[in-house]
This record gives sequence, structure tokens and C-alpha cells, in this order.
Amino acid sequence: IAYFPEPKYHYCHRGGSIVNASSKQAIDQRIEDNLCNYQLVESILSINGLKSRYDSEIIALKLIIKNSILNYIHQKRYYRRWLKIFPEMSKEIFQSRDIPLRSQIKYIITLLGLYPLFVKLRVAIKCQR
Repeated sequence: IAYFPEPKYHYCHRGGSIVNASSKQAIDQRIEDNLCNYQLVESILSINGLKSRYDSEIIALKLIIKNSILNYIHQKRYYRRWLKIFPEMSKEIFQSRDIPLRSQIKYIITLLGLYPLFVKLRVAIKCQR
């Protein structure tokens, strides 16, 4: 084990980057990029005959992609988009033993269209503490 008195790396923050953009086009592009990345991973695993070996990881990746939309789900267009992305997740998420109960509950809340209300409630509870 070694100690370095100064950091050996740093992050650069560029204000105009797609990560920081919040326009509809930027959000849509991030969603599409995530879906393309998923398709790439899935096709590589399929080609190499490894897809069934990584079922849990594939379900987790699908959930990560769906959750990336949650910040915008208060807008109906993104809620509808969330519903359309990986509709099979409604079955898979509850069959997987690797998805935490908290994530499953969050999924149900979102599926019912209650996620924006849930977030407001959570903020209100934190403010009262």
C-alpha cells in the first residue's frame, strides 16, 4: 500500500457537454445512446453465446437505462418513453434475485405513474427532519 500526497488524476467539467445539457434533444440523445450501448452489449454476448450466462447483469443494465429517465419522468412524454423501453422488465425485475427490493418498489411506483409524487414526498420528509 502506498500513499500519494496529491491526486494523480482530475476531472474536467465542460458546461456545454451532452452530460450537462437538459434540452429535449440532449435528453433524447442520451436515451438513444444508452439503448444503442445496450444493443451492442447484448449482440456481443449473443454472438459469443454468453447471453444466458449474464442474465442478471442484462436485467440490471436494462434497469439502469430505465432509471436514467427518472429525472424527467414528470413529463408525460418521458413517462410514456419509460413504459415503452424494455416492457419485458415488468416480469424480469421480479424474477431476478439480484435486484434489491428497494429497486423493485421504485419500479412499481414508477409503473403506476407515482414516481414524481414519491420524490416530492421524500423531499418534504427530509425537510422536516
